[in-house]
Amino acid sequence: MPESIWTVTEAWRENWPGATGGILAIRGFQPTGRPEPFDESLTETEELLIDQFAPLEREAIRQTGNIAHYHRYYRSFGQNYHVQHQIESIAKKGRKIPRRQILVEIGFKWELRNGILTGVHDLADVAFPVVLDSAAEPVAYQGYGEHQAEVRQNDMYYRDGVDVLSSIVGGPSHHGRIQESTGAALFTVYGVPGVAAAEIESHLQQLWADVRLIEPNAELIELSSISV
Repeated sequence: MPESIWTVTEAWRENWPGATGGILAIRGFQPTGRPEPFDESLTETEELLIDQFAPLEREAIRQTGNIAHYHRYYRSFGQNYHVQHQIESIAKKGRKIPRRQILVEIGFKWELRNGILTGVHDLADVAFPVVLDSAAEPVAYQGYGEHQAEVRQNDMYYRDGVDVLSSIVGGPSHHGRIQESTGAALFTVYGVPGVAAAEIESHLQQLWADVRLIEPNAELIELSSISV
């Protein structure tokens, strides 16, 4: 395995000054159950979102913390930040964080708490190096659930030696998707301009802490971030 499993392109650096990318790669993830403290942390996350966001109108939520930075990014592509809608569904409609593949739950939990866009992929299906790029032109790929997706021109996206892993606006790819049997994983984080590099580093550490909570024998391959 290379010293670092990922890099960024000059196009990404030039197009997105103030941005930060980050990855967490782990292996040896073979949990035997669901630790009660993790499930309690999901309930705590739901309660925190209700306390923080239930009293606010949508426009006020849109201007809160990191959500505001992602909103500006998404609006530049004529889109809305989907994590804001997920926060609203919990805070205002009483919906619960879905219980599914637990690595996905880890990413989603911290995405909601920190407002930072996070993906997770099966590391066994990833061809190194992983690259954070900015698209010079549209790039077609098969989205999660096998629908047709596209990296928009200038959008940030992660790719490996085979295909797109995800793009901010287009979402996750079918390639590298997490499965129930996944024992090695890659978390990819997008810090759009305005999100502090220190927050990305903290976010990655929080992801890693939950991985270790669920599987104490998990091995860290790499935890790192790159800022413009």
